[in-house]
Amino acid sequence: MTRSLFANRNDAFFLDFDGTLVDPAPTPDSVIVDPRVPKTLRLLYEATGGAVMIVTGRPLSEIDKLLALDLPAAGRHGAEIRLPGESHSDIRIEDSAFAGIAAACGALGANFPGIRYEFKNPVIAIHFPADDPLFAKLRDGAAKLVETSSEKLEFVIARNAIELRPPGVHKGRAVRAAVTTQPFAGRRPVFIGDDTPDEDGFSAAHDLGGIGVCVGIQRPGAAHLLKSPDDVLAALAAIAEAK
Repeated sequence: MTRSLFANRNDAFFLDFDGTLVDPAPTPDSVIVDPRVPKTLRLLYEATGGAVMIVTGRPLSEIDKLLALDLPAAGRHGAEIRLPGESHSDIRIEDSAFAGIAAACGALGANFPGIRYEFKNPVIAIHFPADDPLFAKLRDGAAKLVETSSEKLEFVIARNAIELRPPGVHKGRAVRAAVTTQPFAGRRPVFIGDDTPDEDGFSAAHDLGGIGVCVGIQRPGAAHLLKSPDDVLAALAAIAEAK
């Protein structure tokens, strides 16, 4: 089976960024965007009549700068959603409450050398190597923080990270919002991602009659597997260029 047969230009495409369109990088600022990425996205956008959405953990301001494209997009794991002709949807925790959670995370991480945070209200990403012997202790501490927080939170273990977020803020939210609007409405949703938070996208796509496509390793909810971002770009280009 060729890499392009899992979808066609009549589908709607929901695409994770880091690890899916670009190779994972040690830090968000060190990511390298291959020139093929915006070129391929532009081709797919034109071929599908605009049914292409970036669904990322990054804020929309970052993804817009990295891609230099004006695409429908969801940032901060679905907290921030931008759709054609729609008002900007943006879920946030009240500033003082979020500051309290951030302070608790800082206290939690005091004994974990090399720990790094991304504070992206209402999401906090705690970065730490999953193969470090201390990771399990950090995971347990994050679980305790969630249990004792005055805000309703859940935590998700991603690749080399633990993410804290309010219930209902996830990538599946972006898919469900998009399919009610044009040009996404009436199309089969295809979600492509590589990490644990993308499983919410796979699940939403499946529930709506679509499919999930995983990158790198097989994950729950994904019907197809691509080996790398290079394969993703090749597959998307083939879909865009197919007759």
